[in-house]
Amino acid sequence: MSWSRLVLAVVSIVWVGPASVVAAECAWVLWSGATTTKMGIVGTGWDVLEGFETKTDCMQARIKAWKSDLLSWKELPSVRDVKPDEGRVMLDIFFTEERPERGNRLTVKYLCLPDPIDPREKKG
Repeated sequence: MSWSRLVLAVVSIVWVGPASVVAAECAWVLWSGATTTKMGIVGTGWDVLEGFETKTDCMQARIKAWKSDLLSWKELPSVRDVKPDEGRVMLDIFFTEERPERGNRLTVKYLCLPDPIDPREKKG
């Protein structure tokens, strides 16, 4: 997987569209959330990966997506280290040098949420 394709798929901060469009016929939605930290400022973006009828199917796809991305990130020459956290199903990616626009660390999380729940919405 090319760097630009991976970045678009995993790190995109651009809104893809409402979750209800992807999950119109699904009870569970698999989300990918990317968080970068640069000079104390945190930026997070969420993308819908896929919709599922059951929580079990979503959880299985969550692990599959995590493992696939883990292998892809490890192959990139600009990545110094990838620290997988299987318990929380997330990746910490460290780059060989600071990227001026995004810093040198990226955390990617994978969540299965019921259809009406959208992690992009503010809590409160």
